[in-house]
Amino acid sequence: LPWKIESRTPDVARSIDEFQRAIALDPEFPLAHAGLADAYLMMGIWGLRPSAETYGPALLAAERALELDPDLPEAHTCLGEVLKGYRWDWEGAEQRYQRALILNPAYSMAYQWYAQLLGCLGRNEEAIVQIERARQTDPLSPAVTTFVSRIYLMARDYDRAVAEGTRAVGLEPYSPLAYRGMGRALF
Repeated sequence: LPWKIESRTPDVARSIDEFQRAIALDPEFPLAHAGLADAYLMMGIWGLRPSAETYGPALLAAERALELDPDLPEAHTCLGEVLKGYRWDWEGAEQRYQRALILNPAYSMAYQWYAQLLGCLGRNEEAIVQIERARQTDPLSPAVTTFVSRIYLMARDYDRAVAEGTRAVGLEPYSPLAYRGMGRALF
């Protein structure tokens, strides 16, 4: 497949086609459904398509993945993101992220999105713990590194947010995500 979920490269529309092709080849392959869910999520999160066009298909794909494998952390994480970002079901989202992390304590995306939820809820100390766990599991991820800055910004630790944003740009000088995070911290 042309798109590694953790790298979040910008060719998301193509990845949707490829995940659909994989599902056509093997409709019982749960990771393909979870990948499709994640791709739709990223289309909505990045504003590449309206959320009304992305979250519904993401929800269906994540639910299908869980029908095929109830213990698939990627699908729980995607479902958590749909519950958080589209349905505003904070409790349900938190349960999904926690389940994903029980199933795979090294899944950085679950820590990252869980940290964002906690930050939005004003549970900043918990959010910092989760984003630092994400960084421990994937210290070179541009998305995680950028979110470290964002979580400190949400916690109103502005100096740390700027320092982490600067660090993200240093690690990934060609990453738009890193510059976005640093820019947010500076303003």
